[in-house]
Amino acid sequence: MYARVTYDAEKRKMLRGLASTQDARLIVWILKAGLMGDVIQTQELPLVISTVCNGFTGYLFVWDFIQENWDNLIEKFPVGSFAIQTIIKSAASQFSTQAHLDQVQGFFYSLKERGSQMRTVQEALETIRLNQRWMEKNLATLTKWL
Repeated sequence: MYARVTYDAEKRKMLRGLASTQDARLIVWILKAGLMGDVIQTQELPLVISTVCNGFTGYLFVWDFIQENWDNLIEKFPVGSFAIQTIIKSAASQFSTQAHLDQVQGFFYSLKERGSQMRTVQEALETIRLNQRWMEKNLATLTKWL
């Protein structure tokens, strides 16, 4: 059905619906399909990634996908492009632990000129730190409230 739709707005709505799933197999499929570009246009991959990251299951799959496919991603999208910025910010937006901060920082620093110097990476790390602080400040209160 997706392949037969001619209007971009309809395709984006369908992509958001597909990418909102909690089904791990479908998440993996849609990420790979967006990267390959045969079923889902590669230019839609940032939309797919940002939508998948909004789900409880998805953001961890996206982070693994980015690490495994970084070289392919920067072949398709220039380093520093809006697409790469969206992908990085989306992936890091849900992280709130020191382990995730270390993992993201370690990954991008290992890339040297292909990643760690990007302003977006620094912003993503700051987002994780802010999420950490928020959790430290509010988790006990939330736990009592729930």
